[in-house]
Amino acid sequence: GDNASSISAFTPYSISVFFKLFGVNDFSVVATSFFYFLLSLVFVYLLTNKLFKEKLTAFLATCAVGFNSSLIGHATSGGSESPFIFELLASTYFISLKKGWANVVTVILLVLIYFTKPQAIIYIFGLLIYFFLTNFQTKKALIFSFLTIISGTVLYFLFSKQGLVAVNQNVAADALRGSTSSFNLIFTMKKVFYNLYNFYKALPEIVNPYLFALFAIGIFRKFSKFKMFVIFTVLATFVITALTIPFYRYLHPVTPFIYIIAV
Repeated sequence: GDNASSISAFTPYSISVFFKLFGVNDFSVVATSFFYFLLSLVFVYLLTNKLFKEKLTAFLATCAVGFNSSLIGHATSGGSESPFIFELLASTYFISLKKGWANVVTVILLVLIYFTKPQAIIYIFGLLIYFFLTNFQTKKALIFSFLTIISGTVLYFLFSKQGLVAVNQNVAADALRGSTSSFNLIFTMKKVFYNLYNFYKALPEIVNPYLFALFAIGIFRKFSKFKMFVIFTVLATFVITALTIPFYRYLHPVTPFIYIIAV
């Protein structure tokens, strides 16, 4: 509808730029998403090298992300996933720099994230948590994060078009399954666990299961603020996707972060 199109305005504007460069054709649409895919690989390398100070690790992480079939599929489809993933990686990298000018760039990217996908709020919260953890002592950062999530969630669902879209998607999904739109805790919990179980069974369609296993091991080694951010973002993405519409493509934006820790 109009609300959804206004929320996801960034990708159409990006495509329009490529239309002006290459004409109105399928190539321009694919070139847009592939361009952002290449930019994502650049920031995978920069972010991994910044975090771990190892060029080989950065190269391996870049290769792992670059050869992921799902991400390649998004890169050649003209969808909004590729620009969205680029924005997430770029934001994370600029936050990790801990510089004033980089924070300004991060704010700009957060605005773009908001106007790229309806579920952007999950990642915005995650990035704000990472910003607090990076720039403040852990205790203060956790307090700021908690207050941001509580106040932000309330404002999000009260005033944001994205919040309305998320709610409408949830109600629509329930209606398609034959249930009513009224809230039922038992039904909701069953739906979440059922969808999470399906995600587990279909793990190869979401991420490489071997790299996911390495990720699960890696989060407990040399625990860091970046890993706290990734854990929050991955868990929030899986749970909220399971709660609303369980499309695998909604999970793919966290793939690069999983791979960065895995390698």
